[in-house]
Amino acid sequence: MVIALPFDEYDSKGSALQIEHLTARVVARSEVAADVLRLDLAPEGEGFPAWTPGAHVDVVLPDGDARQYSLMGSPASTTAWSLGVLVERNGRGGSQWIADTAVEGATLTLSAPRNHFPYTPRSVRTVFIAGGIGITALMPMIAWAEAEGRDWELHYVGRSASHMAFTDALRGYGDRVHLYPRDSSARPPLAAILASGAPVDVYCCGPESLIEEVETLSRERANVSAYFERFAPRPIAADAPHGFESFDVTFDYSGLEAHVGPAESILAAAERVGIEVPTSCREGTCGTCETPILSGEVVHLDSVLSDAEREASATMMICISRANCPRLVLDL
Repeated sequence: MVIALPFDEYDSKGSALQIEHLTARVVARSEVAADVLRLDLAPEGEGFPAWTPGAHVDVVLPDGDARQYSLMGSPASTTAWSLGVLVERNGRGGSQWIADTAVEGATLTLSAPRNHFPYTPRSVRTVFIAGGIGITALMPMIAWAEAEGRDWELHYVGRSASHMAFTDALRGYGDRVHLYPRDSSARPPLAAILASGAPVDVYCCGPESLIEEVETLSRERANVSAYFERFAPRPIAADAPHGFESFDVTFDYSGLEAHVGPAESILAAAERVGIEVPTSCREGTCGTCETPILSGEVVHLDSVLSDAEREASATMMICISRANCPRLVLDL
């Protein structure tokens, strides 16, 4: 089964909160694997806000776009954050800008932490499964599980040993950690790993192929509670429902209305009529624009909500999901 995760990005009326920004200074920088940088940050001015394992922040780029990175280090610290940055040489350019700019002494603009992947263990045993840079989201969870004396294990897949970040720190946990460099090791036997009859919590972050395999196995096992974080949009079949081509939206909190056309998102329509909406990825992966639904039917196209949350349809990601009815009413 796949467990629904809570959201906490709303005020007492259920309306989306503005995501504040803060300035951080790079106090140290190191290369922890091929094309992976660790950035150690200190706050400029007041201390950093609190966060919990699984949280991420946006790094704001000069053009106003942003990239999401998982927080590492101690959640209790208000003076030190760490980020792991995969420098994608053939990507959209954001990580390359960070690599070029985030030298010691430089400042970065960040969002406040958000967490759609919280570590909330319910079972006696916890299995962490990471692929590539997905290890960054799990590092604080592993430290927390170890500090609590929980029964846990990590299965970490990477392109090669040289591309696997933070392995020196992970080896300190001994035989709880299992490494699978793809150029010299077989794939992890996930079916066997999740075959235990006892209840187990699974936290998985990595490429879509790994997530899909773990997701399928978890649905087949009633004793497995699985939690996922994606860094790229969930694949959507071409013949899958995509909602109405055009529809009307009433923004109840603002008292405004908009018509959404075939090539326009609800987010873009909201911005067009003058509503400021917290947003980051604009592709349904970060959860920043999650908005309560007051009435209407929705086709959920995001990569954040669980199956149970989609079924409940209490909120939607307005950057990508669409109405499946002539009129939708949102608390925005």
